[in-house]
Amino acid sequence: MIPTGARQVPFAGKFASSKFTLQFDGLQYSLKFDWSQKNQCWYMSLFTTDNESLFLNKKCVTNNRIAYAARGDNMPPGYFWAGEVKETNVMPGRDDFGFDKRVGVYYVSA
Repeated sequence: MIPTGARQVPFAGKFASSKFTLQFDGLQYSLKFDWSQKNQCWYMSLFTTDNESLFLNKKCVTNNRIAYAARGDNMPPGYFWAGEVKETNVMPGRDDFGFDKRVGVYYVSA
């Protein structure tokens, strides 16, 4: 289930690793996504525009918050969510995860 008011992060899931910059609640952040062949899952990291790590390699678990316990002054006030567009209760593979796919990453403003 996708939380109400969530904005999908335009992560394509095309490459095993990708990093890009987006704005959340008026502030710029860099997001990095990495596919783990060993664990068969995606991991997300978040950085300030100065490349300060806010959290590193948090597993993207379907229908859950990402980095739920991450706190700090530079964190965005909202939260990130890995959600299924259509619930199947099946762990997403590499090609199931990304923008306009079965599972996406969303940002929910505070």
